[in-house]
Amino acid sequence: MARNNTVFQDWLVSKPRAPHDHLIEVLLASRNISDSEFFKFDYNTGLHDPFLFKDMEKATIRVVQAIKNHESILIAGDYDLDGISGTALLLDFFRIIRAPALFKLPHRIHDGYGLNTKTIIDAHKNKIKVIITVDNGISCYQEIALAQSLGIDVIITDHHTIPEKVPPAFAILHPKIKAESYPDKELTGSGVAYKFACALARKILSAEEAEKFKKHALDLATLGTIADMGRMLGENRQLVHYGLQVISLRRRPGLKKLLEISGVKDIACTTETVGFRLGPRLNASGRMARADLSIELLLAENEGEAEKYALEIEGLNKSRQLVTEEIFIRAEKLIGTNTQAPVLVAQSQEFHSGVIGLVAGKLTEKYQRPVAMLEIRDDIVIGSMRSIPHINLMEALNDLKEFFIKFGGHAQAAGFSVALENRESFTKALHERFNSYLPLPPPQLQLDTHLFPTDITIENCEALEKFQPFGIGNSKPLFMMENIRVIRTDQLGSTGKHWKITCQDNSSSTFQVIAFDYVPSAFENVKDLAVRLNLNIWNNRRSPQVIVEHVRK
Repeated sequence: MARNNTVFQDWLVSKPRAPHDHLIEVLLASRNISDSEFFKFDYNTGLHDPFLFKDMEKATIRVVQAIKNHESILIAGDYDLDGISGTALLLDFFRIIRAPALFKLPHRIHDGYGLNTKTIIDAHKNKIKVIITVDNGISCYQEIALAQSLGIDVIITDHHTIPEKVPPAFAILHPKIKAESYPDKELTGSGVAYKFACALARKILSAEEAEKFKKHALDLATLGTIADMGRMLGENRQLVHYGLQVISLRRRPGLKKLLEISGVKDIACTTETVGFRLGPRLNASGRMARADLSIELLLAENEGEAEKYALEIEGLNKSRQLVTEEIFIRAEKLIGTNTQAPVLVAQSQEFHSGVIGLVAGKLTEKYQRPVAMLEIRDDIVIGSMRSIPHINLMEALNDLKEFFIKFGGHAQAAGFSVALENRESFTKALHERFNSYLPLPPPQLQLDTHLFPTDITIENCEALEKFQPFGIGNSKPLFMMENIRVIRTDQLGSTGKHWKITCQDNSSSTFQVIAFDYVPSAFENVKDLAVRLNLNIWNNRRSPQVIVEHVRK
């Protein structure tokens, strides 16, 4: 897909600096970061005690009881990577302790998000006594009430927005639930599942074996935390820091094979490795076929199994890319020229549930407007929405809840279903609700500080590397290079998309930047650049590299 061509009307520099100001010191100040605390990683104190969750003792006792009494346990996950990895993590634990546990991941098209009545009825028929949800459950009041009435104890592990009516579950592990004492509120679904598994390990295993499992499972918790865009501060930052080290060891045959197939050689993995290489592939199974494939890959016990599942997932990911591109083009045509509306709505019978969220995100990024993608089926409309920072989707959609069969999500991403007969009245109400946000502020590009040619050094690149892991709340630093002149453009490769640009600034200092997925005309009469400073490693040679993210004329 072509590079996003959003025109940001306002470029806001958090902390302007002059060439003589120390780059890293100004960057820290722009983010209100305490040097000593931010760069400190401590495995023992950085990961909180799981028993600080108010329902953790109750939840672990119930599972231990189920194991002792040979009661059947079902893990009910979700079809995205946060739910997949959290489900795999709990299955891995039950496998280690040799306690049987079944799992159920919903089919995106046939089942939809979260628990459904059929899953509960089937569980009852199969004599399931405990259901553990992963990355879902908090918005499934009716289903959980049914389960409890049938004698099934439900333990919710979730992190999604909490509805007004909380399900009557046996126990709820959710960092934001009312009166919750757990100190970090930003864990994702896989993060909460990780805390539950670690607590169970302490109850069931020896201290040495429990500690071994705690480290062993960090990779799966990290996959979901990054893929679900958990805030990369506090405990998430600590968890991901150590989890990336575990992923880099390539101990799981499935992850090792998927890294090979995605072109990641024997190098340390970063949040970008997960976000752009592993994550899309592991999510592709749930988008295009069945999410169980990714569970099977993550829990593969040998390289033969791993290769089989990895190749199948790679094929699904290629299909996902093609379908996403096709539906993006179709959605843009449906939206037409009305791209300044307070909410952009595209609806079609030809949309695919597996990618409408991705397309909504790409359209939101491009037009800086909330976007609703509506897939029309026989008697139902499946919706996926993405938003801009200052519009909270869950607050807006909560005002339209009378239309929904189901809905849930976060401030910036949400999903719902609506009866087909209510489609027109719903879309009208949706437009009216978002009209209340007018006038919308112009799109703003937030930059950390200024970058000058003299800053382009290996030393600064190494210092910036210490800010990792990057993510929401700790994004990769974005710098402004202003008042520049383009001296020369040289093509890189044969596609005509990538360029090495030679520039000068007001001091007549010459420097080079790399531009991916651009056309040369983008740099005609350019005035300012928004860039990132990377450490480039090629043939064991290290060099600083400036990557162009946005241009302003």
